[in-house]
Amino acid sequence: MALALAEVNRIELEEQAVWLAAQTKRLAAIALELDEAERKSRLHDEMDRQEAWFRQCQDEAKATETAIMAHFQKQMDGGAYEKMVERANKAKADMDRDNARLERLALLKRGVLRGQRKKFAVMPTYGVDFR
Repeated sequence: MALALAEVNRIELEEQAVWLAAQTKRLAAIALELDEAERKSRLHDEMDRQEAWFRQCQDEAKATETAIMAHFQKQMDGGAYEKMVERANKAKADMDRDNARLERLALLKRGVLRGQRKKFAVMPTYGVDFR
């Protein structure tokens, strides 16, 4: 009987050793997956950091290049651009003045605006249907 118990214990120990080896193998595979996921996560974070740095450098370079191009454009224009802007601003002021005058005249005609009323020709109203 003792021999049979020893044999049963040996078989149980062998089964436990096989089970333990399988569990160790499984844990090793899980650890590898976790390490791979962590490596990918760190790689992704590093790539994001580098892309952010690159975008920042691009923005700084764009601002610098815009300023340089504006400076060179001014040198090439030789004052023509400033003259065009001045003419455009003068034309805008003229249009604003004309619009204000026309609006004032329209308000005077309707009687909304007080001031010197201009007598406009009265249109004949006979034969006109005001519905």
